[in-house]
Amino acid sequence: MINFECRDARFCVSTNYNPRNISNQLLTFTLQTHHNMLDSFIRPDAPNPDFRTDEEFHYIIDNREKYLPESVERAVAELQKRGTVFSDEQMQEITGDVQARAQLATANNSNGGLFSNTNKYNIVEDPDAYSFYSKQAIRGFTILCSTLFGSVLMAINIGKTKNTGGVILVLLFGLIFTTIQVVIINSMHSPGSLTIVFNFIGAFCLDLLFWKKYIGNNTLYRAKPFWIPLIIAFVLGALFVLSFIYNQQA
Repeated sequence: MINFECRDARFCVSTNYNPRNISNQLLTFTLQTHHNMLDSFIRPDAPNPDFRTDEEFHYIIDNREKYLPESVERAVAELQKRGTVFSDEQMQEITGDVQARAQLATANNSNGGLFSNTNKYNIVEDPDAYSFYSKQAIRGFTILCSTLFGSVLMAINIGKTKNTGGVILVLLFGLIFTTIQVVIINSMHSPGSLTIVFNFIGAFCLDLLFWKKYIGNNTLYRAKPFWIPLIIAFVLGALFVLSFIYNQQA
């Protein structure tokens, strides 16, 4: 039933971990990646794992590079409770692959910058994971639209962690930053170039001050589709262009 072939070499390593202690090892490593941002990578309203079938748990283990370490841990523990016996070699391989997956996200984020795409290693397909607008999406909308726009997307992310204080702070930051930006740009003679500069600064601040503090650079999550913000951005952009054309003709 279980296919232990490694499907992606980036997520697979040879290890010397104790194969009979997978639950403690996975839990310890998962907590090390939290940095006190989230109590768990699994969202609080995730379905009860007791209702999953053996086939679903086997699928999670077979495709462990796509799932949260906690989900793999629960799958192994639940299958063991239902009578499945794992060999020492199987347990060791599962443990090594899951830890290598989490370590990849941690290592790449420690070396990443504003323009890097290292956060792609934090993205999983686990339906039990939090669904956030990705770092890349927030950076893109902040730079191309405005810091306020990016702040709203960040607030939506933080809101899913039930941190009301963080939501209020990031929205206040977006409003104050955008107000200062408008005042300064209106007093200058080259608003176009200054807007881009301010938006880059805003994207950097959202990443450093809010994602790092309230989400966590090492958090594994599902990437939330950004079609709705994209449509809103296009509509607002079209209205801005129409307003500009109308004012020029008036």
